[in-house]
Amino acid sequence: MTENPSPLSTVQSARAALRFGNRVSLDAEVRVTPLGLLAIGGLVSAILLSVPPIVRAAGKAARARRKAGRAGGAEASDQPSGRMRPGRDRRADPAPG
Repeated sequence: MTENPSPLSTVQSARAALRFGNRVSLDAEVRVTPLGLLAIGGLVSAILLSVPPIVRAAGKAARARRKAGRAGGAEASDQPSGRMRPGRDRRADPAPG
C-alpha cells in the first residue's frame, strides 16, 4: 500500500539566475511547502498592516511637537533645544570682562 503525501507538505522549488553584464550574476534557489508559503504570507500581511498605525503615530507626534513649539512663543525660544549646534556650547556665555 503506497502512502499519498499530503498536498500541504509537498515541497515546491524554484530557481532564478540574473546576470548584469559580464561582472555581476546572481543565482537563487528556494524550496518551500505550501504551509511555508502560508506562513510567509501571514508574516508579510502582519508587517504591512502594522505600517499605517506607526506612520500615523509618528505624524501625530510631529504635529504635537510643532504645535508645542508655536504655542510657547518667546518662552519656547528661551529653552535650550534638544540639539547641539556645532561650535556652540550649551552653557551661558561668560560676561565680557
